[in-house]
Amino acid sequence: MARRSSRYWLQHLDRIMDGGFERLLKSRGLTRRHWQIVHALRQEPLRAGELETRAAPFLDDEVASLAPDIDELRGLGWVRDTADGRLALTEEGERVHDGLWQQVQDHRARVTQDMSAEEYQATVNVLSRMARNAERR
Repeated sequence: MARRSSRYWLQHLDRIMDGGFERLLKSRGLTRRHWQIVHALRQEPLRAGELETRAAPFLDDEVASLAPDIDELRGLGWVRDTADGRLALTEEGERVHDGLWQQVQDHRARVTQDMSAEEYQATVNVLSRMARNAERR
């Protein structure tokens, strides 16, 4: 069998992990942007602008704003407006997040099941250095 490059393995793993994550979200009728909103708001209530900043990596030319996604989550009863103008999860939104979060953690655990904590951290460190090196170009 031919040796495969680090690029091959990075792309292969990315496709597998993204595919699993997308299927999980799709099974609940959610998109990645929905998840980013729900996950960020589970940490703390945020103003819409703060949420847009945090989710910027998940926006593109076709989707320049999270407003439609926020409205969808409001419609589901998962997001509410606070008295001080921030967005927060409802109890139902927290319940949905926590159930999905457990499934996300289970998926990640399957991916790393044969790795020690030290191996995992070493892998993350190497990937981080590779990314920094590539960004310096």
